[in-house]
Amino acid sequence: MTPAIRELSSSLKSQLQSQIDVVSLTSAIDELIQNSVDADAKHISVVFDPQALAVDITDDGCGMTPEDLALVGSPHRTSKIQSVDDLVNLVSKCADYNGTWIRRLPGRPTFLSDDDTIETLDKREVVPFHPDSHGTTILIRGLLYTLPVRQKLIKEKPLFRTLNNLREGILRILIAHPQIALHMHFINAKRELEKFLITEPQITPTSIDTYANILRSLYDEVVPKNSLKSLNLRYNEYSINGVISRVPVRTSDLQFITLNGRRYVNQSFSREINLLFRDSQFEPPNNTATYVGRPYRYYPLFILEITCPPNLNDMIQTPSKDINEATYKDIIHPLILKLLKSFLAIEGYTSDQRPAKENTLFPSASLSPSADPSQNLLSNIILSSKIRSSKVSLSEIHGRSNTNHQKKIMKGECAPKSIHTPLFEKSTNRNIAKPFTQKSRSGELLKTGTPSLTTGECNHEYVDNPVEININKAEFSNAIVINQIDNKFILVKIPSKEQEGVANLFILDQHACDERVILEDIQLQFLTQISKKLLSLQPTVGMTSTISNSETHLFEYYKDELNAWGVNFEINKTAEDKTINTTLSITTLPDLILQKYGSHVEFLKGAILQHLDDLQHSRKQQLSLLLKSNIHSKKLDDTTQRTNWPNYINCIPTLFMEIFNSKACRSAIKFGTPLFKTECELLISRLRLCQQPFQCAHGRPSILPFMTIAHPLASNLHQPYTVKETSWGGRACFATHDMPKGSVVLKSDDFTGALIQYEFRKEVCHYCYRYSEGKTLKIKITIDDVLDLMTDKNTWLSTNSKRFRGAGLWFCSNDCKHTYLGEPGVIDLIEIYEILLDNYSKMMKRHNPDDDNQKLLNSVDISKDIINAQWKKTQEWMVQIDKLKNTKKIFQLPVISEDEYTCCRFVAETLYRINSYDAGCDTLKSFWGLQSNELSKLEEFPILLHFQQLVFKTLYILLPDYMQSFFSIDIFRHIMGSEYGNAFGIWQEGESVDNREFFGYRVVPRASYFNHSCIPNLTKRRDGTTIRGANF
Repeated sequence: MTPAIRELSSSLKSQLQSQIDVVSLTSAIDELIQNSVDADAKHISVVFDPQALAVDITDDGCGMTPEDLALVGSPHRTSKIQSVDDLVNLVSKCADYNGTWIRRLPGRPTFLSDDDTIETLDKREVVPFHPDSHGTTILIRGLLYTLPVRQKLIKEKPLFRTLNNLREGILRILIAHPQIALHMHFINAKRELEKFLITEPQITPTSIDTYANILRSLYDEVVPKNSLKSLNLRYNEYSINGVISRVPVRTSDLQFITLNGRRYVNQSFSREINLLFRDSQFEPPNNTATYVGRPYRYYPLFILEITCPPNLNDMIQTPSKDINEATYKDIIHPLILKLLKSFLAIEGYTSDQRPAKENTLFPSASLSPSADPSQNLLSNIILSSKIRSSKVSLSEIHGRSNTNHQKKIMKGECAPKSIHTPLFEKSTNRNIAKPFTQKSRSGELLKTGTPSLTTGECNHEYVDNPVEININKAEFSNAIVINQIDNKFILVKIPSKEQEGVANLFILDQHACDERVILEDIQLQFLTQISKKLLSLQPTVGMTSTISNSETHLFEYYKDELNAWGVNFEINKTAEDKTINTTLSITTLPDLILQKYGSHVEFLKGAILQHLDDLQHSRKQQLSLLLKSNIHSKKLDDTTQRTNWPNYINCIPTLFMEIFNSKACRSAIKFGTPLFKTECELLISRLRLCQQPFQCAHGRPSILPFMTIAHPLASNLHQPYTVKETSWGGRACFATHDMPKGSVVLKSDDFTGALIQYEFRKEVCHYCYRYSEGKTLKIKITIDDVLDLMTDKNTWLSTNSKRFRGAGLWFCSNDCKHTYLGEPGVIDLIEIYEILLDNYSKMMKRHNPDDDNQKLLNSVDISKDIINAQWKKTQEWMVQIDKLKNTKKIFQLPVISEDEYTCCRFVAETLYRINSYDAGCDTLKSFWGLQSNELSKLEEFPILLHFQQLVFKTLYILLPDYMQSFFSIDIFRHIMGSEYGNAFGIWQEGESVDNREFFGYRVVPRASYFNHSCIPNLTKRRDGTTIRGANF
């Protein structure tokens, strides 16, 4: 008997609900501080213990009356709002407006009175305060005590992450309420009380001194105070106030935007901002360190307070009260970008490195310095004019006219000083896909072209249809060197995988190729020295620099990691005038770092901080952890294993990589150096062993497709045989002419249907059939992929999109997935797969394996009459089904097993493909001409007749209407009958015949005549999705 349904207890409901509101120590502290702010507190004191997950907070707020104390924490009770309008217009954006946060706090909260005697209150009761004192003290012990796993995860969280998260939340509160004095301490690992931050009340809100003091209290002197510039902008009901630093920082974590007092966290917009500054080459003006390219990242530090009309959607987006997508982002984003572009222009940072004129940048704006001329502050940008649009106008935001220089560009009188348009996209990771020229059999150049240097597309006047080419490392291993060209390039020939008798010509940059070879040799040698601890280190003298508290915690946490790279240091703290100054002293450095950057202490500190920033944001892996783990079966110091060391490449700090890149560039073969053919062959043979052979050390492409050449006999190889009836039964192929050994008789990548066995559905790629050696493939179709393909919003798939399961499709790579999704109309097939998967999951609950055995016992002798009679009964069943409503039909579904389920998918794919091919194409002609082996197969295995019935009935009920129109018993019987004896098995590659796995089968109509032969004189091979037959 099933248990009765009952309501959860109040305590359990509170514990479960609390996991939505408070998920960490930092969110609990943030909420407690907001609660104190909401009580109009002017002084707040916080002590927290990251290891014990305990918090003590005391404030001098207004407290509450005895009547209100009895209601504190009760569900949906608050003093702030009575309607939705109150919520939108709520002045205190920190308020716990739903009135349930304290009640749902997942710890043991205790309210204390502000007198000399402190006692725990077992129940809510009023303890009188001293008449002259008021406020609240809350003590929390055992946060998340009901969730020990989450407690463990929080305790294992690095201290610097906890403190950084706290800083972000506190910064928002202090910006909105600068009048608050906040004192925070924490219990460190030594169980000592350590100061976290102390802020004093700020008198003038939104002033540069206020922002500077808040930043200093949270992050110390991360940038000099005199480097901050004021930012002010007004546009209609929108205003932006804040500061920005003229000195860049090495992390993007010091960028803060608040929207009506709430934190605005929009990752895509943050990337757009940082890209703007990167393109403008926003770097330290006094940097004297030299390096090639732009390997180091610099970010702006800024605080922006945005005020705009309040909107309910912005108020209730997340439990943390953050805003991820602003309602008025179409206005706010352009305003912010306009303001930041103005700052860059005034500071001399522009994309074409031209000094911008203040009076032309904002035609309708007024730029005026602040009261302090030495700051050269940007302020009071007013994007308004006497002529006002009746609605929000982007042209008004962006300015109503162009600069003189922009006008000249539009007229064609001049061009920008520098235009960065890459010859290739940034997809040089072992694959290239670009237009190239073709050569006919007679040697004439066909009308194709090469990429344009300005657009990346073929735009020559003789270009008709560009041809796409793809090359990978495996194909590159077959490259044949022809010769050197112009003492700069190497011409190679690579046989085409797609067309027999065809080869593609490629041009390789000899300098880039040698640079890549040298770079990977340097990396291998360096990593070997690191693993064997043979790296040469030198002591340093006088390499000291001041670091902030946040930087101190970073250095302390990643000390072992930096030591692994030969960077050893000491952190010293000294007290001076009630302040603690922290100094970083670098004691040893590797020779190559000391030689290049020994005299650039601040730059070196910044480069190390960049690596630490990469580590905390998982852009780099930790070498110290990787060396301790057993992830890789081979040792890093085993130099004979060139396939193992690349796993550690992503661990190398940018500081080292930049030096390696420069070293490889200087040592590589230069342009203009003549090479013998044997030297070219040696270089290409070494390039084949590289992990990234198609790009140089700096990421630029090293190979370019040139043209295609074809063998004179290539066009005659497509129809070397004819199909004839034989006296011994069936049809067979006969050669139309003598062919040399190795000739390709047929190459076919078109098919009508495929089946992957249920047990291998997650281990075999559904596009190229690559096997993952028993491991579950990671790449599936997502609902976002499906929504991008959908044009009709009234389909079953759109209605049930929220429970999309991936249609039972797994892929070995994103390339396979995207190629699969690129097939015309494939969304129809995905929908059918998803319908089958959804209903099969429900059927599994009703399926009884004993039924399968019963079917075998019920097998009888089969004849043609019995088969036809059975299908006649099915026709009668169809008539009855058609009378039912769709909601009733679903209850007539037969219970099927995994074999019948996979066969349903096979038939569905066949229906989809025969409907997508052109009616007169060779594939369909071959398919409809395939011989049906239904009778012979059913005579041998009578149970298959019942099997077919289950598959047909399942599809007849579940297929969408647009598929029902061409689904009939005759078509179904031909699909099943032609599959028996004509399908090609999908077998595991690289294994012997006896040991290989059978993954499924595929029907390739044009190749079916070669499926069986008693005396074969040709080989059959599957290359991914292609069947290839070659003469012995």
